[in-house]
Amino acid sequence: MNTVAIVLRENDLFHNIPLNVPFPARPIDLTFLLDGSRSFESSEFYSFLDCIQYLVNRLLDVRLAVATFNTKTKIPIYLDQYLSKSDMISGLNESVVYPNKAGNQLGQALLDVHSDIYNQARGDREEAIDVLLVLLSPNDMTKANLSDDADYIKSAGIHVITAGIGSSEEGLEIMRQVASEPVEKHIFNVNFTDNLYIVYESICNTINTIP
Repeated sequence: MNTVAIVLRENDLFHNIPLNVPFPARPIDLTFLLDGSRSFESSEFYSFLDCIQYLVNRLLDVRLAVATFNTKTKIPIYLDQYLSKSDMISGLNESVVYPNKAGNQLGQALLDVHSDIYNQARGDREEAIDVLLVLLSPNDMTKANLSDDADYIKSAGIHVITAGIGSSEEGLEIMRQVASEPVEKHIFNVNFTDNLYIVYESICNTINTIP
């Protein structure tokens, strides 16, 4: 595959980007919401960081935030915290740790991301596309108010992508409730965290083609 080398900005990493990768319409403010429940072992949780690093490296004008959820939401990285890709990757490895706690309050986590991350005081850019990628085991999520909470943040202009691990039919329905339209382009599912790499590029293309 032919590639073109692009320098993103001073202090950013240097990347070879395939010519056929779509370019985003606007800058991207990207939040990863990670399932921090005991549905995942420590090694599985840290597989999520590989996905984050891949997408940070592949996307162009991107800012990064990371949140984890179980019974509570924690935000180790805000959008205004790291402005170069190299700092984002370093901060990711230093700041995001396996919570090892029970709980599956996804709806509240969505609201927390909306209020605490996507505001200009914490680096949300008015001109940017707001994208939330939820990495989770969807089979045992608390369902109360989830659909309403998801609709609320989507109505606020946040584009939601869900990537599930080992999803049952019930879990897939949870992902459909949370994901943006068209749903078939905004939900991804793999059997194990080790298989997440299979959908990295498809997720990247979905983000880059958001209008």
